[in-house]
Amino acid sequence: MADVATPADRKAPPKFKQRTTRTFKSKAPKPGQKGFGDDIPGMEGLGTDITVVCPWEAFGDMELSDLAKFGIIDSILKLDDTKAVEAFVDSGEVVIIGFLEGEESHGYKELVEASKKVDSVPAAVCTEKEVWAAYNISSDTITLFRKADDWKSNIVLSEVQKFDLDSLVNFIITNEIRYITEYNQVTAVGLFNAEVRTHLVIFANRGSEEYSELKEKLAALAPEFTGKFLFVLINGALKSNFKAINYFGLTTKDLPRVGIYDGDSDMKWLLPEGEISTERVRDFCQSFLQGDLKNVKQAGHDPKTEFLSEVCELNVACDEMAETEGIVAAYTAYYGQVPF
Repeated sequence: MADVATPADRKAPPKFKQRTTRTFKSKAPKPGQKGFGDDIPGMEGLGTDITVVCPWEAFGDMELSDLAKFGIIDSILKLDDTKAVEAFVDSGEVVIIGFLEGEESHGYKELVEASKKVDSVPAAVCTEKEVWAAYNISSDTITLFRKADDWKSNIVLSEVQKFDLDSLVNFIITNEIRYITEYNQVTAVGLFNAEVRTHLVIFANRGSEEYSELKEKLAALAPEFTGKFLFVLINGALKSNFKAINYFGLTTKDLPRVGIYDGDSDMKWLLPEGEISTERVRDFCQSFLQGDLKNVKQAGHDPKTEFLSEVCELNVACDEMAETEGIVAAYTAYYGQVPF
């Protein structure tokens, strides 16, 4: 009977060195790619006289930043020069960069952890002070960049009284405004605090054929109006959004529809019923910018129906019916014929 190797006879598998920070400049090696130990990140110390298979070969079609995001490697992207920063900022609709001296800097650990909690926003670190100067940064700062309104916001760590993981996560999610942003209680904060005060509002029911189609179509249009409109998608299937729909004088049965809300004047208009094409929405936006909508009847309830709304809001059942059937139908059902 052949001798069986005991556990003591077996060599333990090599331990891969793990770094908190890596400089990623390209995609991971392709499956089966081979090289020498010291030439492969994470394989240092295994010697150069052997050929080894890259430990990431199973994930060869993934960006290394994605490997970090999914926990396959524990790291955050490091940017070494201005071109790398510019490319990173241009790579996503919303990104965040820590301009930090090093891993021991206040904010570094929080940024790494926040990038895992909010993995929809790519994160990176730049420790090169020569690069900081190009962004008017002189001390440890975390900056969020977004394309929808060509906006950025700095957290200068030496100037904030309280900074922790929760506050950083809250900062990111409330300011995650994209070319087309789905409306909810969190994104509402960022939308209404933005310098761009005019919203192109798309009302559609999630799950309907139109929802995904409109989202994709109008997201492609949004860059044409950077700095002029924020495109907001409101899911009509959510009860929490009924008030917003009703504010435009609509019910869920009327969807999909498109409107414009101007925060400066608190005025609103609806795109006339019909096909919601890219061309019609573009013309609608241009009409607002040219001032052509000022003399067009606003969307929403007639002043006479405001009285009906105030009465109906005192009755939960009436209020709920108004959100789906309209204020006149709800008032009539619960209080009889309207008094005008």
